[in-house]
Amino acid sequence: MKKRNMLMAALAAVMVLALSVPSALAYFTTYTTAKGTVTLHLSDKTRIVEEVDDSQKKVTIVNEGEVPLRVRALAFAPDAVTVQENYGNNPDWTKADDGYWYYGKILQPGESTSQLIFFLDLTNVELEEINVVVVYEATYNLDNEGEADWSTGGVINE
Repeated sequence: MKKRNMLMAALAAVMVLALSVPSALAYFTTYTTAKGTVTLHLSDKTRIVEEVDDSQKKVTIVNEGEVPLRVRALAFAPDAVTVQENYGNNPDWTKADDGYWYYGKILQPGESTSQLIFFLDLTNVELEEINVVVVYEATYNLDNEGEADWSTGGVINE
């Protein structure tokens, strides 16, 4: 009798498992499909080129990757230094409310931005060394209008 009960329990377990397998297989095969192959290479390598001339810091961003990017830049300077941003009023760069300077064009692979110039007013500055730090970000996340989506993934912080 004991042997029969164990056999019935094992048989019941096998039946329950057998009934659940098609449902699991259906879930994994219903929601995934693929036909053919496509090789996709995304490269988001960028580089900043900075030139210092007297009291000017000139910044250019280079897209060395394989995808078009949108870029933005922001400069930080000591409190004693007044920085005139976008010196020369380059129309390719626009300042937004968040403090960043946005490059107005999509930066294609191999292209560089035009120069963004920061002029340093060193009048009444008694610092021996001044370091103006320029940070920039690039993103390949674009919405339907080709505008950058800075709020989601795909932002490259440099």
